[in-house]
Amino acid sequence: VLARQKITAAMHQRVTPWLAEIVRQGAAQHAFSTASPEDLSQVILTLMVGMGDAVAHMLLALEADGTLAQRERCLRDMQSVTAAFTDAIERAIGITSGSLALFRFEAMQIWLGLEQPQAEGQTL
Repeated sequence: VLARQKITAAMHQRVTPWLAEIVRQGAAQHAFSTASPEDLSQVILTLMVGMGDAVAHMLLALEADGTLAQRERCLRDMQSVTAAFTDAIERAIGITSGSLALFRFEAMQIWLGLEQPQAEGQTL
């Protein structure tokens, strides 16, 4: 637990200034609404880490030989949780719901073996 806390603290220390600059730019362009870009950046990063943890937990809970039904359920759960976190981030920065895309559905399908990867040269 202590190692995880140290990693998270280091990540916040390194990523928050970069994210705060993005938030400042968005606020200057009136695309985001915030009184404190630094504080909002901490909130955004915390939500993004939480979303990543939730998705990782779902993927790790799925057995390697999970049935099609289990993998499809995992996909629905991943979509639901990423939508909730994305909505929270959109609300935090004051943008229209549906404006932000943090995960691609196609990537989730591939992670779960529910769709074939795209042709060479195309990225997700």
